[in-house]
Amino acid sequence: MVLTWGETPRDLDSHLDTPTGCHVFYGQKRCPDGSASLDADVTDGFGPETINVHTLRPGLYKYKVHAYSSGAMEASNAEVTLYTGKDSEQFHIAHDGKVENGWWYVINIRVDTAGKITLEDVEDTAPAAAPGAAPAAESE
Repeated sequence: MVLTWGETPRDLDSHLDTPTGCHVFYGQKRCPDGSASLDADVTDGFGPETINVHTLRPGLYKYKVHAYSSGAMEASNAEVTLYTGKDSEQFHIAHDGKVENGWWYVINIRVDTAGKITLEDVEDTAPAAAPGAAPAAESE
């Protein structure tokens, strides 16, 4: 997952919740089991921030972006490219996912036991709150 954005807000942060309960973000750049990692925390605009999944596990992955610095998330011109093998999928803040309280809930990724990947709209499952953040208004 590769996140890029405009000049403002200067600091957007990639977050990935994995099926094993790991939360990859600037405060935990690598899952303890090494299955996913964040390459760098970019704090001066534009990105890119890349989260790599090294070992694909069955279950639900939730990818979201937080506006850490001041500035409207909606005006960030943020884009995410999700690479799955030879394929890629693009998401743009203006028309994909859901923006709420400084968070852009981009996409949920379901992996079955055979390794088949299904992309799910964020409305299909409630997003998990990031550490230290208020829980989402939705209920599961």
